[in-house]
Amino acid sequence: MKRFLVLTSLMMACVCFVFGQEQKQPFIQYHLTSAAGLGFSCMHTPFETQYHGKSPSIGMISCEIDLLGVYLGFGGNSKKTGYNVYGFDEYMNTAMFKVGANLKLGLKTRNEFIVLPYLGFIQYSVYDTSKNDIGARDEYGSKEGHALVGVALKMKAKDFFISMHCSTIEFGLTVGYDFSDVMDMTLNKFSPKDKDPDYSVRKARR
Repeated sequence: MKRFLVLTSLMMACVCFVFGQEQKQPFIQYHLTSAAGLGFSCMHTPFETQYHGKSPSIGMISCEIDLLGVYLGFGGNSKKTGYNVYGFDEYMNTAMFKVGANLKLGLKTRNEFIVLPYLGFIQYSVYDTSKNDIGARDEYGSKEGHALVGVALKMKAKDFFISMHCSTIEFGLTVGYDFSDVMDMTLNKFSPKDKDPDYSVRKARR
């Protein structure tokens, strides 16, 4: 709980510092970027709880979305328990969710460097897809879950980026595409600022 409070305080302080500067550009800036990518995450601290001697997978396919300054991360994997007696089809499902903010570093380089502190949660559960009427071996549902605190470092070159992330539970790599320029062009296309400045005045006089 203390880690959550400390990281949340740092994030709020960074945001207040950025918006508190009027003329001087701060080294850390809140970055309104839009991007998406796919990658892989691996748990360096695996789950301790086993299901009938079986451990859930530590590797996950992950997805990263940056939408107007908000960082969202998802990940998951599914693994069979190997129990096939009476026709059961059991799976151990690992799921992860992360949320954070985009903070751009004011380095004088051709590429952009973005820091993404995040909070999240990861858990694994067991379920049966066979719908066998005989009954399950054990109670299904969530078996173990953990909160996580981490940070991702993203390097953007032109419209592509590569991101490395690490937290108290997992670490991994993501590659993706930054479509911020495409979104800006779309918004500017439908923006009323390109219209005749006297249009609204003439319309009001009619």
